[in-house]
Amino acid sequence: MPKFKIINSEVVNLYKKDSFKSEVISQGLIWENVEILNQYGNWFKICQWDGYISYIHKNFLINPNVYIDYNLSSDSKWYYVNKRIIKINEINNKNYKLISFGSIIPIIKKNDEPFITIMPDENKYYIKSGSLINYTKKVNFNNIIKYALGNLGTPYFWGGKSGFGYDCSGFVQSLYRFHKIKLPRDTKDQIKSQNLIKVLSDYKKGDLIYFHENNIVNHVGMFIDNTQYIHSCGNVKINSISSKQDTYDDRLFNNILGVYRIKNV
Repeated sequence: MPKFKIINSEVVNLYKKDSFKSEVISQGLIWENVEILNQYGNWFKICQWDGYISYIHKNFLINPNVYIDYNLSSDSKWYYVNKRIIKINEINNKNYKLISFGSIIPIIKKNDEPFITIMPDENKYYIKSGSLINYTKKVNFNNIIKYALGNLGTPYFWGGKSGFGYDCSGFVQSLYRFHKIKLPRDTKDQIKSQNLIKVLSDYKKGDLIYFHENNIVNHVGMFIDNTQYIHSCGNVKINSISSKQDTYDDRLFNNILGVYRIKNV
């Protein structure tokens, strides 16, 4: 059994147990390379890039032969999708795919517009270069905020990590990955990250604001300026810590646990 496989669906739900009736705890995006820990019938126990462990049905995975066949080992060939959802059209027919924000896909031809990408099943698609940013580039928070604002209105989805639906920690984790920061998947683990330091004032873009109930951390957002933060709560929206702004929410303000910043940023 290969130690690694590739997710071959645009977005796939990942489960707490090896059953579709189990709780959805996260998601995987197309082209994501996952480590196979074990197999239980039609289900694989997997580990994602962030160390998160879950179960996925075998129909959503494919062997990584295409990596070798198309020489995709160089990071420079890979690009982030920085728009909420983009449509890519297959070459030579009318098939298409809807690719989510945060997906990392290879570009095999970029001399002309549109670029050409390849999917894990080796079918090729046209894709507009304006929807992409090279994987090797470390994006600053001004641009990350622009990408985040492009997701406003996206519905909340428990376990969600895609432009079709986010939970709070999945959204923040996806944003921070553009900055080459690998935050843990869940809020309870994020706040324990050694990359974070607590800040008491003078908040700035990219700072993370955590919330709690009964001293249990249960929500997170990211500052887009010194008072407003973007987060997934019902849908992706903006709220403020300042009562002088229309986006202020008293309930959220009273549940703030703390504000944290990535070290050396």
